[in-house]
Amino acid sequence: MRITAVTIYFFLVVASVPVFCNTSEPPVFHLEAPPESRSLFAPLDDVRLLSNGLLQLGQSMREFVQKTKGQINTIFQKLNIFDRSFIQLSTLAGEIKEGEEELKQTTVVLNTHNEEIKELSEKISSKMESILQEKSQLLNKVNSLEEKLSRLSVGLLTITQVAEINSLR
Repeated sequence: MRITAVTIYFFLVVASVPVFCNTSEPPVFHLEAPPESRSLFAPLDDVRLLSNGLLQLGQSMREFVQKTKGQINTIFQKLNIFDRSFIQLSTLAGEIKEGEEELKQTTVVLNTHNEEIKELSEKISSKMESILQEKSQLLNKVNSLEEKLSRLSVGLLTITQVAEINSLR
């Protein structure tokens, strides 16, 4: 195919030389044949060869154009798929960013609540400790009073009074 295209190109160049000359006279080639015997028209075999070459070139170009169109259509289809995928990914990324912002706000609120609960827990813990200390002090006082009461009640009181004291305990 390459040799045919080069040959066709050569014939096209040779055939177009008279067109590019600005003079009104046809170009003169100084070949071995005298100018009187040379014809102004190309031989029929050369014309047929040139036309066949041009026909093959045209068919090859048409096949190349169709193949290229198919490739371009395939590329556009892939680009459309890519564009749709990119749009979907952009939408998902936006939704994720919105979710992330909501999570950040929720985290801030939860941290604030956590700090409040921590403070309340510390207050409750300190109050519980003070209550437990007061309870132990009260138990100590009650125990000491019971001992005093039992010592006093043994010698001075009657049996009914002792029974009342025990019930009061």
